[in-house]
Amino acid sequence: MSQAPSLVSLCINAVKNAILEENGNISYVYVLPAELFDRLVPELPPLALQNLQDAMPLVSSGDCVSSDDDSLPPSKKRKRNDNFDIAWKVLYELRWGALRNSSVDTNWQQLYWEKHLQNCLDATWETVSVTLFDGFLGEVDLPDTLLKYISYEGHPNRSRNYSKLFYHCERFGQYARSLRLQSVHYVAELNRLLGKCQLESLEMHWIKSKEQVEGLSKFLEKNKETLSSIEFVNCKLPANLVTTICESLHVKGFETDVIKNFTYKRSSFLDSSCFPMPLGLDSLLTAARNLTTLVLSDNHIWWKTAKLLFDTLLEADSSIQVLDLSENNVAGWLSHLKWGSISGLNSDQQNKKSLKSLRVLNLRGNRLLKDDADCLKYAIGYMPKLEVLNLSDNHLQDDGTRNLFPFLIEKSQCETPLTELYLDKCLIACRGASQLLKVLAACKVPLKSLSIGDNFLSRLVS
Repeated sequence: MSQAPSLVSLCINAVKNAILEENGNISYVYVLPAELFDRLVPELPPLALQNLQDAMPLVSSGDCVSSDDDSLPPSKKRKRNDNFDIAWKVLYELRWGALRNSSVDTNWQQLYWEKHLQNCLDATWETVSVTLFDGFLGEVDLPDTLLKYISYEGHPNRSRNYSKLFYHCERFGQYARSLRLQSVHYVAELNRLLGKCQLESLEMHWIKSKEQVEGLSKFLEKNKETLSSIEFVNCKLPANLVTTICESLHVKGFETDVIKNFTYKRSSFLDSSCFPMPLGLDSLLTAARNLTTLVLSDNHIWWKTAKLLFDTLLEADSSIQVLDLSENNVAGWLSHLKWGSISGLNSDQQNKKSLKSLRVLNLRGNRLLKDDADCLKYAIGYMPKLEVLNLSDNHLQDDGTRNLFPFLIEKSQCETPLTELYLDKCLIACRGASQLLKVLAACKVPLKSLSIGDNFLSRLVS
């Protein structure tokens, strides 16, 4: 015979159900004795815990909240806030496991609802993709397997809208700082659904049409004051739509200090032969004064786009630290430096301009040839702080490797020498590799890391 539940357990379950009703009066909960309140909080599912915190008299200061109820002594206020923090941490780890790199300042409540909202958006994408749903996105029903995490199955007093996407966006959107969107999300109602978000990071997949861009641009414009990291993946857009997106991220003609990371990868500019550099992207890169990372990887970019990009960053006196142009086809992109011509700059300006903060240059997989290696020595003056150079998976061969020697020798004598060099899969033979090692050994400052794997080095190894 099973043991009868205790009176305290029955009371906690009754209070839990009352809190889940959302519209009920739960003011009596706040005056419960500390031992009962402390026992109640760990028993609450996420939705109930959120309801309890929402209904408590609180004053907000940034991301921190504290009780404004003068009936509670300060020590009790702190203890109750600590109880909530611990409860959110437990709930997060029960659902998704331990979080790497967490700290004492981690806002577990914010992280919980941000990840929950992402799960809701992912589930909506899967539902719409499979069922060909053609109604309003916010009306999509979320699966019970997802809903049970925040409440419990069978609770009789849940809101009628509880299973709809719009309920979760409206209720928890304020906690989202980083989200990932898919093709079905770029609709006119996106700005309303996620209107409470204050996004700092946004990852966007599969943008291909004018209608999608129209739905997305309004949302980007609303978040342009907070978005510091922007990533586009698997997008295929003509130059005019790229310009529309970029113009929604800043006020044309004015600088912005918000955007720090911009990524456009596994994508393409559909009319790059006619418009090598979309005007909107050029304008954005010029305006983004605090841009530190620019990734244009695996986009079928050709040398003309890369050249214009380099000239734009140089002319803007960019503070970029990481430039990733990997997996493109930019052979010849620096040849104009060899002949002393940078578009838009006279000779005096060329001597003064530089990518003064650039530390990492990734040119892996770009079909670079020996002449491209030769042009690098002319780029030294424009990249005084370069520390990491990745030339892997290019057709440099021995001649191209030898063309690097003047660059390597001169760079080792600079105030900021090169520290890492990657030459994997560059068709280098034993003779070229031996000469490279001799040059590096004679350099004023040795490399900290050299990678030359997947070349023709069997004799050198033996």
